[in-house]
Amino acid sequence: MTSVRRLRLRPDVYLASRPDGDLALLHGSQRGERIGRLTEGQQAALRQLSEGWFTEDQLCATIARHDGSSSVALLRRLVAGGWLSIRVEIDGRLLVTIRPLGPNLEPAPRLVAPRLSRFAALRRASGALVMESPLARAAVTVHDHDVLTVLHQLTGSGPDRDEGAGSLPLEVVDELVGVLAWYGFVHEAEEDTRPDLASEQWAPHELLFHSRSRGGYHDEPSGATMWAAGRFDPLPGRREPFGGTAIALPVPDSINDPPLSEVLEARRSIRVHDADHPITIDQLGEFLYRSARVLRTEVDETHDVSLRPTPAGGALHSLEIYPVVTNVAGLAAGMYHYDPFDHLLEPLPPREFPVNQLVARAAAAAGGSPPPQVLLVVSCRFGRVMWKYQSMAYALVLKGVGALFQTCYLVATAMNLAPCALGSGDSVLFARATALDPLVEGSVGEFMLGSCPPEPPAQAGRRGQPGQPGQQ
Repeated sequence: MTSVRRLRLRPDVYLASRPDGDLALLHGSQRGERIGRLTEGQQAALRQLSEGWFTEDQLCATIARHDGSSSVALLRRLVAGGWLSIRVEIDGRLLVTIRPLGPNLEPAPRLVAPRLSRFAALRRASGALVMESPLARAAVTVHDHDVLTVLHQLTGSGPDRDEGAGSLPLEVVDELVGVLAWYGFVHEAEEDTRPDLASEQWAPHELLFHSRSRGGYHDEPSGATMWAAGRFDPLPGRREPFGGTAIALPVPDSINDPPLSEVLEARRSIRVHDADHPITIDQLGEFLYRSARVLRTEVDETHDVSLRPTPAGGALHSLEIYPVVTNVAGLAAGMYHYDPFDHLLEPLPPREFPVNQLVARAAAAAGGSPPPQVLLVVSCRFGRVMWKYQSMAYALVLKGVGALFQTCYLVATAMNLAPCALGSGDSVLFARATALDPLVEGSVGEFMLGSCPPEPPAQAGRRGQPGQPGQQ
C-alpha cells in the first residue's frame, strides 16, 4: 500500500491581477504573495486547485496539456507558501488533512528519534479531531484511528513503530511522521532532555494563547471581524440589574490631588489595612467614581459604547466590578455590583461560603495578609468583546484589566488608600457567589482596597507566596 497526497487551494485564497500584469495570491486580509506571470497551463492548474482535490501528477498533466511541458516548481512553491491544503490517503482511505496557517519555508528535518512536541494538542472541531501546536505552521485534522496510534507512538510511551501502526505500513507511518515534523509537530527526542529555559518556561496553554492572540504565528481570522453579526445580537453596554435595592454612592465634592508624577512614584502595593480606621463609604464612592464610572455613552454602528477613565478595546467596556465588603464604615458587609452608569451599589443575594472564600483566597494570594477591607472582583461580560473580535478577544480583556488596575492604583494612591492588585483568583467561587454562567460572565481580576496602615511602606515590599503572586 502506498499513500497519495491530494492538494487543494485553501478557502479564502484568491488570485489577483496586478497593474503590471503579475499575479498575486491573497488570503483574506491577512497576507499575500506575488507569484509573477503564469503560463496558460499553470493558470488552468490553479483553477483546478480552487475546485477540488488533485494529485501532483494530475496537476502536472494539466500544465503539460496546455504548455507542452510540465514542472512541479509552482506547486512546490504554493505548498511552501502555505496556500494549499494537503490530504494524505491510502487506498482511498483518508488519513489526515493539513491546513497551513502560513508559509513554511524551512527544509524538512531528518530525525533519528522523532518525538511529538509537548505543545501539540488534540481537540474536537466540526465533528473531527484537530491537532494544533503554537510551534506548528498548520492544523492537522485526523480522520483515521490508526493515525492516533502513530501519535501515541510518537509520545515515547506507545508501542514500537518498527512494525507500522495498525493497518498502516511502516513506509506510510514514516511519511506521516515526516510531514508532522516538517510542520513543527515533531522534533528530535533528545530535545526533551536538553535543558532549555526558553521552551520549558512556557506552559502549553500559555504559549498557544500567546501565539494565537497575536499576528505572525498564524493567518487565521483576527481582529474586529464582526464574526457574530447576523447570527447573534450584540450585548447591551449596560448589564441587567440584579434586582436588589440599590445604594446610591456619594459623589466627591472636590478633588485635590498631588501632582501626577508624585502619585506615579508613590504607587505601591499595600497589603495590610488599618482595622481601627477602616475605609469609609464616602472614600469607596469617590474611588469608584474616579476610577470606573461612565463619563459618556454613545452608539456606534453596532454597539453601545462608552467613555470611562480607563481605555477599552473598541470602547466596549466589558468589565464589571463587584466590591466584596468586609469592613467599610457606613456600609454593610456583603457582595455588591457597582453600577457605573448611575454610581450605585447593588447588593447581591447573600451566599456566605463562596463570598467568604473569595476573601480568604485574596488574603492568601497577598502573602497571608489579613482579610482586605474591600475586595474588588473584576468580571468580564465576554460577549461584549467576543461578538466583535476574533483570536485576540481574550487578550483585549486582559489588557483592559491591566489598564483598570493601573487607574485603580493611581486613584487609591492619590486618595492615600491602600491598593493591591492580585495575580490570581478563583472563577468557580465567583460563579457560585453570583450565580452567573462563567461562560457568559466570569471573573478575570482581583484588587484589594482599604485604609492605609500607620506605616504602609513596610508592607509595600512584601510579596505574595509562591504560586500566588501579588503585585508591586
